Amino acid sequence: MVLSNNDGCAISRSDQAKLLGIKMGAPWFQIKEQFNKGEVIALSSNFGLYADMSNRVVNCLALFSPQREVYSCDESFLDLSGFGSKNLTDYGQEIKRTVLQWTGLPVCVGIGSTKTLAKLANHCAKKRPQYAGVCNFTTLSTAAVEQIMASLPVNEVWGIGSRLAAKLNGIGMTTVLDLKQAHSPTLRDKFIEGLMKKIPEIKLNGHPSKRLPNNVNVSVKYIEGESMILNLDMEGICASSGSACTSGSLEPSHVLMALGLSHELSHGSVRFTLGKSTTEAELDIVLKKFAEIVDRLRKLSPLCKTGKSR
Repeated sequence: MVLSNNDGCAISRSDQAKLLGIKMGAPWFQIKEQFNKGEVIALSSNFGLYADMSNRVVNCLALFSPQREVYSCDESFLDLSGFGSKNLTDYGQEIKRTVLQWTGLPVCVGIGSTKTLAKLANHCAKKRPQYAGVCNFTTLSTAAVEQIMASLPVNEVWGIGSRLAAKLNGIGMTTVLDLKQAHSPTLRDKFIEGLMKKIPEIKLNGHPSKRLPNNVNVSVKYIEGESMILNLDMEGICASSGSACTSGSLEPSHVLMALGLSHELSHGSVRFTLGKSTTEAELDIVLKKFAEIVDRLRKLSPLCKTGKSR
């Protein structure tokens, strides 16, 4: 295993070290007390060497795709779109052999239609000997991929850490497949609940449950929809105001007006649309940012001050 600066704690462990129960971040002085001399080999860190080896691997990968993304010192994405004439599993084995030959470093290759799926495939390539270091999800049936997902804990999904995993486990999502099959109405309803709790004087437009499974339309008192949309856009969040069929117009939604909303509330509407890849973590971020935007704009709004003084 490799130790951090000044040999403080474990920052990289071999499979054998993991089998011995050595945890990531465990202090070296505690590890030494648990094992006899010679049972565990600990090496001091050499970050200059790591950077050099990482660059050598990246240079190898440049041979296999013109489009590359270096994600970290030990992980890169290659764009293999347009390589349809190749057997991508064999191509992955060629990548694996070349990197080992040129650098002496063993690597695993995961292939998927998205980065998230590619990372899951890479996990399988590393942990499951039957894939021989290369797992290609694009050659597996949907049922086979879902069987793999059912065997993996939800925290194996890229971006889901221990805290979010605990939250998902609490609502019954314990595996990757559970998360994949989380249907839009569930996420939509949780998002609506969060909006109602977090933002005062907000109105849900339409029936609470008899609505499109991916649609959330709310009106916020004292603020115009366009102001909220612009601020959301600056945060990288896509939403819209007005009616869907006249989204380019500044006029309030004629649908909301027909439902009996006042001109003010209709003008203060925002519509969020969930996609099939939308996650609860993303909605938590949207909720947090949207609440901050509403609070900031209300402090600037003369309508808010007038309304509250009545």
